Parts: sequence; C-alpha cells; structure tokens
Amino acid sequence: MLPWLLPFGPRKVVATRVSCPSLDKILRYFISAILNPSRFVSFLGKKEKEVLLDRPDESSEVGSLERAQKVQRGPVLRSRSQALFPGLLARPVSIAIPAGGTCKASDNSASSAGDRALNDEVDSLTHRRRRRVMEEINTVTSGSSSSRLPPPLRVSGEGTSRINSGARLSSVPEASSWVFSYDNEISILENPDSLAAIWRKIRAEGCELPSLERMRERDAYVRMVVANAKAMEASNEYAALMEGRLANFASKEEIAGHLLLIQQLRGELQVAREVERQHKAEIEESKKKLAAAEAGKVAIQSDLDSMKEKHRREIKGRDRRARKDRHHARLSLDQEYDGVLAVVKNKLEQKKKETAAEIRLQEARTRIETLIEYNEGGFELEAELERLKDLEVLLKVDYGLASVSDPSLSCLDLLGISGDSVNQD
Repeated sequence: MLPWLLPFGPRKVVATRVSCPSLDKILRYFISAILNPSRFVSFLGKKEKEVLLDRPDESSEVGSLERAQKVQRGPVLRSRSQALFPGLLARPVSIAIPAGGTCKASDNSASSAGDRALNDEVDSLTHRRRRRVMEEINTVTSGSSSSRLPPPLRVSGEGTSRINSGARLSSVPEASSWVFSYDNEISILENPDSLAAIWRKIRAEGCELPSLERMRERDAYVRMVVANAKAMEASNEYAALMEGRLANFASKEEIAGHLLLIQQLRGELQVAREVERQHKAEIEESKKKLAAAEAGKVAIQSDLDSMKEKHRREIKGRDRRARKDRHHARLSLDQEYDGVLAVVKNKLEQKKKETAAEIRLQEARTRIETLIEYNEGGFELEAELERLKDLEVLLKVDYGLASVSDPSLSCLDLLGISGDSVNQD
C-alpha cells in the first residue's frame, strides 16, 4: 500500500525509508517530490535543491516553516542509508488524516490540537505566506485540471485522485479539491508530476482519504508500518551509536600522540623484523651445521661399525687359530704321552724280567746253600749242586741283562710328571 492512503488517527507520522524494496522505491518518489518537484523523475543519487518552480521566495519561506517545525519537534535521527544519499534526506512529513475516513477542519483530536499549537508558535507571517502558497497551488491545480493535469491517476488495487469541481476554497480554508476512489486501470507512478501534486495536496488539512476499513491490502500496509517503525528504531539506535562514537572521537593531540606511537611501534616492528631475520639466518646456519654434524656422525658410525665388524672377524680368526693350535698341541701331547707310556711299559717289562731273574737267582743260591749244607752233612748231592751252580751262572747272566739302570721315571721329559709321582717297586 502507498503510505499516503492509510487513514491515520489524529496524530502525526514521520515518513522514513523502509527496508522493503518496493515501498522504499515509493518513499523515494515521495521524498524527492517534497524536496524538488521539478526534478522528481531523477530522484536517486543527485543532490536536489529545495526550491519551488513557481515562487522561489515562497519556497524559502516554506523551508523556514519546515525548519521551525523541525526545531519545535526536536532532532530527527537519520539512518545510514539516508546519510549515503544526500538527495534523499528524509524530512519529517506530517500527514493529518481522520480516523473515520475524512479529515475535517473542525476535528478536535489530539493531532489537530497539536497542529494548532504548533501553528500558533510559528509567527503569523509564515502562516500567511504558507496559506497563500497553498491557495495558489489549489487554484492552479483546480483551474487547469483540463489543460495541465493528466487524466486521473490510478493505482492497481490502490486509491486514485480526481478533481472535485464542487470543492471551493471558500468553504474550507485549506480543504483539498481532491477526492479518492479505487480502480485498477493505470498505475499512479506513471505520471510523477501529478503524483507530486497529489502528495502536496495530501499534506494539506481537509484532504478526504478512504478509511482503513475500505482500504485494499490493509494487512500488507499494517505490516509495512510495523516494519517502518522497526527500521526507524534501528536507524535511531545506529545514529545514536554513531553520534556517541563521534562524541568520543579523539582530539588532534591524541591523534598526534597515536601517530607518534604508531611510528614508534613501526620502528620497533622493523627492528623486531630485522632481529627475526637475523635469527632466521642463524637458525639456517645452525641447521646447516647440524646437518653437517649429522653427516659426520653417520660417517663415524659407519667407521665404527666397520671396525666392530673387523674386530669381530679378528676375534673369530683368533678363536679359530687358538682352537686349531690347541688341537695340534693335544695331538702332540698325546703323541708324547704315547711315547712316554711306551718307554714306561718297556721299562716295566724289563723290571719284571729283572725281578723274575733275581728271584730265580735267589732260589738257585738258596738251593746251592742247602745242597752245601746237605753235602757237609754227608749227603751225596754233588750232581745236583753242579746243576744248580750252572743254573746260577745262567740266572746271573739273565739278571744282568734284565737289570734296569734307573727304574724311576724322573729321566723322562714329561709335563707335570715328576719322580715323586711315580710308584717305585
């Protein structure tokens, strides 16, 4: 819904931009029409001058009236989007619309009382000039409806405006000569100049508008009003935040101190970067040295491993040679012992022969002595005696042959063998 079709109660509404794209575009049209009707078509991105085409002096007077109203109402906060578009600077637009469908000059509502109190506070000269401007605009729009204004403007599903030829300025001092009805033929935005004229007429008191009950898309417009209020609240909060930040903005001395501190910090940062660069170079050099040390360590470890392997092979070779030498020593010792045992065995055999010969010699001598005794006793044993003497001679010869010069083993070259360890008979 267009914002100029809502029948408000006896109160004033500050028109601002909303976040809805279509409504935002319509509000841009209206605000541009208020600021400069002659340049209404090119409204976006341009700084428009606040002058009227017919009477520049009266435009300035109307501007003074608006400034007086602004001073009376207090400061109006602007949103960020309005600050970005100076040509669309939102100005408080008062729309006085009756709650019952028509706006009468004799309305005793709080809004009309507020308007009258505000008008009383403004000087009478400004009031007279404003009335003169509005009367001339009404006269021009009423008298030239057939020649200058286009056919009645229509909006699809919205209210349109038509000239009421029966309306007179004498009946109601500031009553509008426009009435509204609904049709679905032509969009109201097709003729911006007439829309600007309609918008100026809407601002006048006594304008007859349809009530909210007869308005189409009432729910959509109510949602738009709620969204507009939320957007206004957010815009005011943002503006208050920005004003607080601007109020807390640092002075030139503080900024100079901050700049000096920034320069000092930059110098320190450069020094720190240089130190960091040197540290990085030292780290790279240390890494190179560490890599070289690691390579040397690997080479030394390889040499150590080779030396260990060589030592292990040498130990194995020595063990093998020692085992071989021990084996040969054992063999030689066995051979020597075999030789010694053979000598000992030979000596033992000779000793046995000597002993046997000595025994036989002793027996022969004993028999000889016995026979000598028998012979001295008168026994005839001479033949036996001769035989025993011959046997004695033979036994002496055998004993002499069987005698051993050294019956002990001390003369033998034996390891760990001495004469004490040998049993001598």
